[in-house]
Amino acid sequence: MIIKTKQFVLRPYRMSDADDLAKKINDWRIIRNLALQIFPYKKSDALIFLKKTLPNYKIKNPGSLVLGIEIDGKIAGSVGLHKIEPGHQAEIGYWLAPVYWGNGIMTNVVKKTTAYGFKKFKLKRIYAKVFIYNPGSKIVLEKNGFKLEGILKKAAKKKGKFIDEYLLAKVK
Repeated sequence: MIIKTKQFVLRPYRMSDADDLAKKINDWRIIRNLALQIFPYKKSDALIFLKKTLPNYKIKNPGSLVLGIEIDGKIAGSVGLHKIEPGHQAEIGYWLAPVYWGNGIMTNVVKKTTAYGFKKFKLKRIYAKVFIYNPGSKIVLEKNGFKLEGILKKAAKKKGKFIDEYLLAKVK
């Protein structure tokens, strides 16, 4: 699956993306908003992620589908559908390098990915969990028609601290 827009390309990752991936995600402003616990994030971490991710592109109904967000020929972020239950639901997750923040890119990435998930996997619901201290991500989802379903108290743990999460969903 490849989706091209004027701003970005959503595409399957390649092993050759390891350097760009490691450089872009290795930023505390990104990592603090992800369930990911690895920081600093090194090329070896990127290689482990890619070796795990690439086989899913060959499976008709993968449990997870993660795509690179390419801008100007380089990886700038990532978007994924996780815990995919065809015909039912999936969880969306994403990140974008800070240099690209504030340009509407992630709003459009979520729009394209959500539409793809509903169509490809015949989903009825796509949901996201957002740390309570990350209002930007909540706004991206709301711009895409996701509705707040509730607040999950102490649902995540990061660096030894419990974090409340917003639960948002878009239902078809």
